[in-house]
Amino acid sequence: MMKIYKVLIVFYLFLVQASVIAAEPLQIKVLQDQFYGIHKSQAMDIYLPSYPVNAKDQLAILMLHSGTDKADPIIVNHKVKRWVTDGVLFASANYRLSPFAKPMTQVRDVAKALALFQRKLTSWGGNPSKVIVMGHATGGYLASLLTTTPHIVKEEGVSPWLGTIAIDSITLDVVSIMEKNRSTEYENIFGKDLTYWRTVSPLHQLKEVQYPLLLVCSTTQSKENCSSADEMKYTGEQIGAEIDTLRVRLDHKELSNELGKDNDYTLAVEQFIAKLYRGENKD
Repeated sequence: MMKIYKVLIVFYLFLVQASVIAAEPLQIKVLQDQFYGIHKSQAMDIYLPSYPVNAKDQLAILMLHSGTDKADPIIVNHKVKRWVTDGVLFASANYRLSPFAKPMTQVRDVAKALALFQRKLTSWGGNPSKVIVMGHATGGYLASLLTTTPHIVKEEGVSPWLGTIAIDSITLDVVSIMEKNRSTEYENIFGKDLTYWRTVSPLHQLKEVQYPLLLVCSTTQSKENCSSADEMKYTGEQIGAEIDTLRVRLDHKELSNELGKDNDYTLAVEQFIAKLYRGENKD
C-alpha cells in the first residue's frame, strides 16, 4: 500500500509542479475538432484544465483509439477526469481507417496529429518534448509503428517526445501474422507482399534506438498478445532500446475502458510515465 501511495505522490508532483491551481474544483475545457488535415477524420479533440496555466513543461498525452470515435465517452472520460484535472494536456485523435487508408497513410495521420499538438502546447503551459503517445489496439499498433519509423517522424515535422505506450496491439509482428493468417480481412489491410509487410511491421522496423516503449498485453486473450510484446522487447534489448512489457489480467476491451480508473493497472502505467518524466527532468 505504501508503494502505491509513493507512486501517486510522485505522479501528482510532476503533473502540477510550479502550478497555481484554484481552490475550487477544476473544470475541463474542450477544443473539439482540431483539424490536422483536410479529411474529416483528420481531427482531434483537446482537453485542457480550465484554470490559467502558470506553469511550463506540463505533461501532455496524445491518445489513439482502436477505430472508434475520438469522443467516445467510454474511452475518454476516465482518462480525462483523472489526468486533465491534475494538469495534463490531453488530446484524443481520429485518423483515417482501414481498408480505405493503409498503415503508412494512417501512421502519417498520427504523425501529423502529434506535430500539430506539439506546436500548440507551449501556449497552454506544455512542452513539445513532454508528450506521451498512447494507443489501444490499432491505435497501439500505429503508435508503435510511428516510434520505429524515424523517417516519417522527420518528414512530418514531429519533435522528440517522452515515450510511447501501446496497449494490446497484436500487430507488432506483421510478417508472422500474415504468414499464419492470410485472410481477406488482413490482406485488405496489409496486402500480399512480404516486403511491404516488413515495412509496416514495428518489430521489423526496430533497427535503432528510438523512444522508450511500454507494451501492455492481456493475459486473458490469445498467447500471441504477449508473445509478440516479449519478442519486441527481446529485439529491442539487442540494440539498446528501452522497451518494457506490462501483463494485465483484463480482456482487450477492458484494457482501454479501465485505464484511468483507480486500479493497479492505471498506477502501473502512471509509474512508467513518471519514470520518463523524472528522467527527462533529472537535471
